[in-house]
Amino acid sequence: MTGLSAANCGWASVQGACDRLGRGAASGAGGHPALSVVIPNYNHAHYLPMALESILRQAVSPMEVLIYDDASTDESVAVAREFCQRSAHVRLFCAAENRGPVHWMNRALEEASGECVFFMAADDVVLPDFLSRSLDLLARYPDSGLCSTLSRIIDEAGADQGVYPSPLICRREAYLDPAISLRNLRYRGPWFMGNTTIYRRRFLVSAGGLDPSLRSFCDGFVAQVLALRHGACFIPEPLASWRRTRKGYADADNMAWQQRFEIRERAEELMRTTFRDTFPPDYVRHWERQSRFSAGVAGWRAIRRKQEEMVVELLGRLGPSNPAAEACLLFPLRVLTAVQAVWVRLYLFLRFRGVLGWLQQKLARLHE
Repeated sequence: MTGLSAANCGWASVQGACDRLGRGAASGAGGHPALSVVIPNYNHAHYLPMALESILRQAVSPMEVLIYDDASTDESVAVAREFCQRSAHVRLFCAAENRGPVHWMNRALEEASGECVFFMAADDVVLPDFLSRSLDLLARYPDSGLCSTLSRIIDEAGADQGVYPSPLICRREAYLDPAISLRNLRYRGPWFMGNTTIYRRRFLVSAGGLDPSLRSFCDGFVAQVLALRHGACFIPEPLASWRRTRKGYADADNMAWQQRFEIRERAEELMRTTFRDTFPPDYVRHWERQSRFSAGVAGWRAIRRKQEEMVVELLGRLGPSNPAAEACLLFPLRVLTAVQAVWVRLYLFLRFRGVLGWLQQKLARLHE
């Protein structure tokens, strides 16, 4: 347990982690599979109570809630300890050094006791029926690899921003076997939301866990692996809320567009090597085109944001602010940038997606 200590929160011992792995098939309350909730936290003392309250107020209680504090410098540990005292289900690990969330998520796979595992960001919240609906579906389809739902978006202040536009692959909750999952991935794209996905732990372990080299895409990648190997459950309703901030793990990767290209290239490499028996070659080629289009769009957006920030900084350094003059300058620049964005998207669309591929997707959606 290098770099990690069990806090004084009722966690008896970290010994016997292997014994707990053997108990992973135990059922939870009401016949639901037992669930371990894992919350990596770094300096989210402000949001952590909302996350914990939302998970502890579920109609179906998790078997355990494991908080991995990644050497926070704020009041996160004190906040977590308060919840440990309130509930015997909550346990806290305190890291001696910052290792990043993926490291502790993989560590939790070894130490968790539940048949299923849910990785929850410390600044997200889940809605009241999330666990009961998800675990009920997983109980009905015990061979499925995961269950996910739609998600709402909230801002830093918690204001609702609507439903995230992920693909709607079915109209009612269902189990999609590997063949149907492959068809949906081909024609609709990945639908998994990391903040709503509950994994069958033994399948996640057999897939190698979460690959740190994929950074914020590690959960989205392994979700595809599990869906193609074991099938996936899906609930077409928003049962959780994802807090979108520029400092968030996923958004930070999207802002660093060069890093996004590295993640994409690593994912393609894994599809063709380690997971070549899981991803059909034609799907890999399709995914490569789609991911290059998405990465190109994200890269252009990042460049636009940086360009405007530099212009604003330049105007600020020139002297006292003149709002009217600055508006006269920025307006045509923004119009020009918008026109450029249209041309860039058209170029990327024709190069990587093409009219034929777009029509195939539309026809597949109409057929279903």
